[in-house]
Amino acid sequence: MKKIITLLFASVFMVVSLNAQKDWTIRKAQNISIKAPSEWKTTTIIGEDKGDIVLCVQKEGTKCFVELTCLKKIVATNIRANDIATIRSGQKHFEYMQIDKIEPTTFRKHNARLLSYTNTYLNDVCKGGIYCFNAEGYTYTVEFFGEDNPATRKLLTKIINTFVYNAPDKEPNMVEQEKDYIDQQWYLSDETQEYLSSLEKAEAEKKAEKQAKKAEKKAKNEEVVRYENPDTKIEKDLKKSNKKAEKQAKKAKKQENQAQKELAIEKPERSLTAKQIQKAEKKAQKQQASLEKKRQSLQKNINKLEKQREELTRQYIEAQNNNNVKKTKSISKKLDSLKTKIEKLESKKANIK
Repeated sequence: MKKIITLLFASVFMVVSLNAQKDWTIRKAQNISIKAPSEWKTTTIIGEDKGDIVLCVQKEGTKCFVELTCLKKIVATNIRANDIATIRSGQKHFEYMQIDKIEPTTFRKHNARLLSYTNTYLNDVCKGGIYCFNAEGYTYTVEFFGEDNPATRKLLTKIINTFVYNAPDKEPNMVEQEKDYIDQQWYLSDETQEYLSSLEKAEAEKKAEKQAKKAEKKAKNEEVVRYENPDTKIEKDLKKSNKKAEKQAKKAKKQENQAQKELAIEKPERSLTAKQIQKAEKKAQKQQASLEKKRQSLQKNINKLEKQREELTRQYIEAQNNNNVKKTKSISKKLDSLKTKIEKLESKKANIK
């Protein structure tokens, strides 16, 4: 009898579940989609510049919503989750939002980060979270929010588990859905403007940085053109040649005087002895060895600075990828300083004859 009753309840539960599932519909925007109850409203936003996507479903008359974003570039997951939480905390009715520590997790078989948060509004306690992961060159986030009770948590979990994305190359005939706008709900308030504003700000900073680099490159090119002016170059080369000739003449005279002093020739007409020649050769070899040692020491320092430059270059590229303008400027100054030091050492090495 107990088994019959159990089977009966199980059958009823399955029928109810299947009927409930039939009342759900797929909401899609380009390569992302999610299922939600039919009565839930949908908002879709597609950025004009990069084509970044926001797809949100919300239950009317409640605080429940699930929001998907697809950023069409790779961004560190912890940074992306923090950015969305920061925007959310600045919206109306989220003034008392408390953000927890980001934790590593798995979402839909992807290595992800989960940022959980709590919000209190009009004595109602609500819970929310943001899953963030990277996949095939894009950055995806799935945010959920609702009243802090078992039924709501179960429903939100069921909805976010229907999230599906398709890589761009898997949708060659992708057709953009018609934008389905609804009146902004209380939880969105300025979300759309904040989101698009953050994209525009990042794009503007990138454009300004690019223009600054272009101006710097142009200034350097003009510097080179000025230097390569024929008259100026001939004059500089002539001065440099004369200076080098004077330096070599002084050096030759000094070596001649030193040789005469060391050999201590009593009679000018007497030829150098074999011993004197051997002594002079040894001294010359010793001088060459000393010069070679100096060259090796300078080269060692140059190699050390080159390694530092390689590491700074790696950090510079990483900072550029993360759109960290302040860090790229700081590293750029260090690279310029290293370049100057290396050029000085190279010059010293070249002057050792």
